[in-house]
Amino acid sequence: MGDLAHTISEMETHRLAKCEAVVERHLASFIEVGSALLEIRNGRLYRSEYETFEAYCKERWGMSRPRAYQLVAATEAVGNLSTIVDKPTSEAQARPLTRLETPDLQREAWQEAVDTAPGRITAAHVERTVRQVEARYQPEASEDTPEKTPRSMGHKTALIKIAEIVADLHERTSQPATLWSSSHIKRYVDALVDILSNTSYD
Repeated sequence: MGDLAHTISEMETHRLAKCEAVVERHLASFIEVGSALLEIRNGRLYRSEYETFEAYCKERWGMSRPRAYQLVAATEAVGNLSTIVDKPTSEAQARPLTRLETPDLQREAWQEAVDTAPGRITAAHVERTVRQVEARYQPEASEDTPEKTPRSMGHKTALIKIAEIVADLHERTSQPATLWSSSHIKRYVDALVDILSNTSYD
């Protein structure tokens, strides 16, 4: 009985294939949409009617800023895979790659996902692969890592530590942007959060 319930006819198989082809076409169109948005943003083609790219996306397309940048980032990630034959066919597959900081890491993760996929490449499989690559290249703590905050500090100590972090950030703004990465920024944000969460308000 269970086998019969999961068996589909030849006609249903054709219907499934036809429906999946439609889904695949529309999933793949994210590259066209993302490419168009990327050109509009980079060329500031929205400026005759809108002050910002974010306002343009929201008012013209009803698209939030995060959603617009998701599409743009996914499109850029796919563009970085030009040397690989098999490319993502959906935004869901490409989205995890956007967390990786360089095109080389994106290519490495995607190629690894292609090589290790047990069958069809799923978004979940790409996500797992990206996590493995992130773990592989996780930067070790260095001298520029803000030190851990002592527990239950007072207001004065907290303000001093925040001032030290702000001063360090101010000094680093003179450095080339290429020296910065999301891991650098995350360490500073984590340090600030740690200070605020461990300040005594008694």
